[in-house]
Amino acid sequence: MRVVHITSLDNGGAGRACIRLHKALLEAGVDSIVITQTKTGDTPQVKQLAQTKPQKLVAKIRPFLSQLPLMAYPKRVKDIFSPNLPIFTPSNHLLVSTIKALKPDIVHLHWVENGFFSIKDLQSIQAPILWSLHDANPYTGGCHIVAAACVGVGTRCKSCPLLKSTYPFDISFWTFKRKAKTYAKLKNLTINGLSRWIAQSAKDSSLLSSKPIINLPNPIDTRIYRPIQKSLAREMLHIHTPKKIISFGAIGATSTPRKGFNELKAALDCLPQNLKDKCELLVFGSSEGQNLQDIPTHYVGTLHDDIALALLYSASDVFIMPSHLESFGQTALEAIACGTPVVAFNTSGLKDIITHKHNGYLAKCYDTNDLARGIEWILSLETAKYEALARNARSSAIKAFESSKVAHAYIDTYAQLAGGGAVDKTWLISIAKHTLHTLLPHIFAQPTYYIGFGAIGGASVGRKGFNELKIALENLPFSLKSQCELLVFGGEAPQIQGIKSHTLGFLHDDYALAFAFNACDIFVAPSLAENLSNVIMESLACGTPVVAFDIGGNGDMITHKHNGYLAPLANDSNTLGEGIEWILSQDAKAYATLAHNARVSSLRFESAKIAHTYINTYVFLTGGGGAIIDS
Repeated sequence: MRVVHITSLDNGGAGRACIRLHKALLEAGVDSIVITQTKTGDTPQVKQLAQTKPQKLVAKIRPFLSQLPLMAYPKRVKDIFSPNLPIFTPSNHLLVSTIKALKPDIVHLHWVENGFFSIKDLQSIQAPILWSLHDANPYTGGCHIVAAACVGVGTRCKSCPLLKSTYPFDISFWTFKRKAKTYAKLKNLTINGLSRWIAQSAKDSSLLSSKPIINLPNPIDTRIYRPIQKSLAREMLHIHTPKKIISFGAIGATSTPRKGFNELKAALDCLPQNLKDKCELLVFGSSEGQNLQDIPTHYVGTLHDDIALALLYSASDVFIMPSHLESFGQTALEAIACGTPVVAFNTSGLKDIITHKHNGYLAKCYDTNDLARGIEWILSLETAKYEALARNARSSAIKAFESSKVAHAYIDTYAQLAGGGAVDKTWLISIAKHTLHTLLPHIFAQPTYYIGFGAIGGASVGRKGFNELKIALENLPFSLKSQCELLVFGGEAPQIQGIKSHTLGFLHDDYALAFAFNACDIFVAPSLAENLSNVIMESLACGTPVVAFDIGGNGDMITHKHNGYLAPLANDSNTLGEGIEWILSQDAKAYATLAHNARVSSLRFESAKIAHTYINTYVFLTGGGGAIIDS
């Protein structure tokens, strides 16, 4: 499999994340190639696009040209903004032709601004595209961090508050319009939210809400980012102090307000004086800045090397990440991988990395007093409790973000996309209904909603919940009920007043079951007791949304109103009916998204993946069992 990554830079937050994934894929045997506008490292298979002198000249002009429209907004907020307009961000024909020549199975986009990529170039890429959201720009009219008061991403950008624009048809409007026009033509684009927060933000946006959206994180090499003896780390960094070290760092650490340096200063001012006397502050990402009152401050500049960063985190007793928003939170992950607890605000992608009082502290959003309480809580822990917190930090990084694990999750996704991506639910329903129409023409004579119910024993086993389903269907509004028919497989079931039922009998063959699930517009699993339901898993795998009670393992498979509906009150037919009515009342676009989500969510149970998990367990058990200790 050949994966071609596209990123404007091979450094910076997004560039470093791209390179880390690239390295992990190479180790896993994937033919991974990175194309970048600006190459700064020497990682294998990373290629700078411009090679000749004319090409290099154009590459230098493109970033400047793309930013020219911003000159019309001299009062704009001084943060990154990337318009994508004709003439100013022209098509990158060299990039398009290079991608084509490489014949990739997958094109993986990362951060592609700085004039590197015209949004219309997406139409020239024939391979399946996976686009990782390193910030909000792909679903906005140009901003990378959405202003708190802005509602444009949910409708249409105009009068952008970051541009301080009062004119509705500003460059955010035209960039948004250009993206909307291009995205509408793309059938091969899948979006990857690096955190649950940014994935949900993309789903809520107008530009990307109709696209398949998944959630895979950035990886980290825990062989490099690992705890180093604190005294050794400090010696290597020439830090000669017995005091507690509080560290903070980011690109533009002190100059970019959203990185939270002002909030950090306010929090440190709130610390008790006796604690201040025991602390020093270490800042990276900035070479100079003000010294804080009562706390000696050291500015170490920008650290480019992973080993230097690992030393800094290991030298620290706590790392503070007071960012207002983070699509992921890479420095927080680096810190915990080195066994250093993190204090951050309870916001955005940081919630995927930090678990409150387990591997760090999540302060109330933008509450500097609570940020101070988090710093004080960690630094005041007795030795044994602090060491437990540090171990939790390290183990949580390994468990969720270790590079080889994350790489294989991406490989599984690439394989699915290269095979055609998510199942086209409309096509499958059409095929299934056509086949069943041929076999059972008396069932499919009229177009209608088909509701599925299946269980071994059918209605004869009380705990399978047929009686609850019967009441729920009888109580549906007449206008909806008149459009519904019930397909029952796995046993017999009595007729339901006002709804025609069809008994398909016991279906032994998986192919027949797959057709049955695909013929259903919705599958209802009203069981009153379940561990991990096979029929729910099978239905979701066929792209058919499921309604079930929120019991047992159902919540492990169904995410409420994402791939189905979890009725909150077990045994309550009214809530079951509300779920059926909610799904069947969705318009075609919303239902297609629901069906797509059902299919994608089932992939975590894919047989080969689960088999390998069991194999690893068997190997471990045959080795004698016992605790797995991280070396």
